[in-house]
Amino acid sequence: MFGRSHWTSSICEFKWDTLRLFLTETDVVEEDDNEEVKALKSEMRTMLHKCKVLAKSTKVARPSRCFSCPELTNLARLPRATSDLMTHLYLSKFESSFRILHKPSFLVDYEQYWANPSAASADLRLKVQLVIAIGSSLSPKRIAGAETRSMASHWIYAAQNWLAGPLEKDRFTISGLQVHCLLILARQILSIGGDLIWVSMGTLLRTAMQMGLHRDPKAFPKMSILQAEIRRRLWATILEYTVQSSLDSGMPPMITFEDFDTAAPANVDDEEINEHTKVLPHHPRSQVTAMAAQLVLLDSCRPRMKAVRCMNGLGSEMLYDEVLALSADISQACEVSRADTSQLRSAPFGQNMNDLLLRRFLLPLHRIFANRASTHPLFCFSKKTCLDCVTVFLSSELDDNFAHILRSGGGFIKGGILYMFLALGIEIVQEFQVNGIRSTQLHRKWLIDALNDAIELAVDRLRLGETNVKMHLMLNMIQAQIQPSNSPTELNLRLGRKGLEALQTSYSILQENTAPSTAFSVNETDMTFFEGGQDNSMGLDYQFDDLLLNTDVMDGMFDNWASQIWPEVQEFCPFV
Repeated sequence: MFGRSHWTSSICEFKWDTLRLFLTETDVVEEDDNEEVKALKSEMRTMLHKCKVLAKSTKVARPSRCFSCPELTNLARLPRATSDLMTHLYLSKFESSFRILHKPSFLVDYEQYWANPSAASADLRLKVQLVIAIGSSLSPKRIAGAETRSMASHWIYAAQNWLAGPLEKDRFTISGLQVHCLLILARQILSIGGDLIWVSMGTLLRTAMQMGLHRDPKAFPKMSILQAEIRRRLWATILEYTVQSSLDSGMPPMITFEDFDTAAPANVDDEEINEHTKVLPHHPRSQVTAMAAQLVLLDSCRPRMKAVRCMNGLGSEMLYDEVLALSADISQACEVSRADTSQLRSAPFGQNMNDLLLRRFLLPLHRIFANRASTHPLFCFSKKTCLDCVTVFLSSELDDNFAHILRSGGGFIKGGILYMFLALGIEIVQEFQVNGIRSTQLHRKWLIDALNDAIELAVDRLRLGETNVKMHLMLNMIQAQIQPSNSPTELNLRLGRKGLEALQTSYSILQENTAPSTAFSVNETDMTFFEGGQDNSMGLDYQFDDLLLNTDVMDGMFDNWASQIWPEVQEFCPFV
């Protein structure tokens, strides 16, 4: 059995908490290190510090760190043709899994907005701008360049400020709730504060409950059919946000299924209902409609919420039989989702999005048992499940749009990728160090190819705005380790050279991403990092992994995982 499994426990296994010690104790060296190894360690410490300082300067320059509150009436607008394209991208891709808007109603409001933008209400203006912002994440670079991304950041910041203001009636409406839901999604897709979504979800969830969305609309007989369905869809989206953010933050869900009685949304297409509908159409679940993706997610929400509560709750315990039962429910949902969403207009993007939202729960659920598979054949299923998840995340079948989201997104997207990186690293450890000559050549080739793909993904994420270089560093040092060595010194030299090369690559990318107006000497010392203090500013794009330096509170439940990390790697570079 196992108990509390915070998200940060996974990171702890690679000993991120020793990074600060490694960087500050510059006089700590191994007695058997030769002069070149000592020099490489010193260069790596220096380069990692330079990356950290440059990353902070990059984040400070982003619009979400500005202290001024942009006026809604002064926000820039994109040309109509460009806005139409990005709106179409949002409605045709993201709305399949996250049902926030009733498309026909929104398109009517959208036309009204463009008829007289300056006269549009604040909530309508923000809805339109957030929809365009999310859609811009999929638009070609020639259409959505740096200026568009900057606009999108300002729109997100404006929406955050509007929602954070004193509660007024225009915020305490379905339209205001839609703005909040769009904001939560935009922050994750555009990687602006996507790592702190669980905190924001407290406000969104309680606002929805205060508005009565946790009660089924049948309790309000005068409510129109359209409004009832919009409320059910929003509630299902909020539940999905809740369970996803709980997994990423290592926190228990803020609600249980005993706290609400809202029924699932109807299995109908948007065009079948409007404000004049008197009788709700009925279709069997076997008939695929635009609601298929959300209904599959909602059906599997209970087992996923139970899994997160057991992994992140205090004193919770779960037997392997329970893990297998929950895993079976989630895996079944994956199969149903793939079959249903393949018939949607959003396919294959919708398929891949649902697959990520569902399958990412299997990695932390099975990882602790997969680590024991080499000595306990009973757990081989867990090992296979983790490998299957990695395969899906690195699959060549991903469409271009979703592949781009994996390279740029934050929040649940970044969380899924980090789990995949960690699972792949541990599998390679077991295959090349534990299994040794028993490993098959075909499986080894697959692992090497998967590692190369993961490194490429890590580099692409850095190019598209990621500022944390540690995963890229770790993957490169793993790559250096899989080659045979004749002596510990030879291994240490290769690890040092590969690690330094990775840090130099990361630093070069960070330099390219840093605005010229904010560039400054990287020799300026950021003492808060070395002294254990952290910037108290919890801005929208505050990096969640900045909170992971102190992991003493972890319960050590993954110690057997850590023991499988190569002693040579830990000795050379203890923060890996």
